[in-house]
Amino acid sequence: MQIPAIGSISRVQSPFKPTGASSVNGSNGSSFGDMIQKGLKSVSASENNADQMVQNMASGKPVQPADVMIATSKASLSVEMLVAIRDQGLNAYKEIMNMQV
Repeated sequence: MQIPAIGSISRVQSPFKPTGASSVNGSNGSSFGDMIQKGLKSVSASENNADQMVQNMASGKPVQPADVMIATSKASLSVEMLVAIRDQGLNAYKEIMNMQV
């Protein structure tokens, strides 16, 4: 009976570090603050796009009403998600601050 050597057993992945996670930073090296800033810029760009489309429609330029509705809905949902993320962050901060040391 042949018993395989211990070295041939594949290494067990730790449950505390997901596969592909290299560090605290994101996979592309961006920090949490950079990701928040990127999200804020995305929401701002979405709002600016919707505002521009509404202005174009109001001034009589050829804009499809459906495109204007889609842009305004997208901007509205982006702001709602931003507010929800902010609320969750504040709740997490308050919970951490209320912890007994």
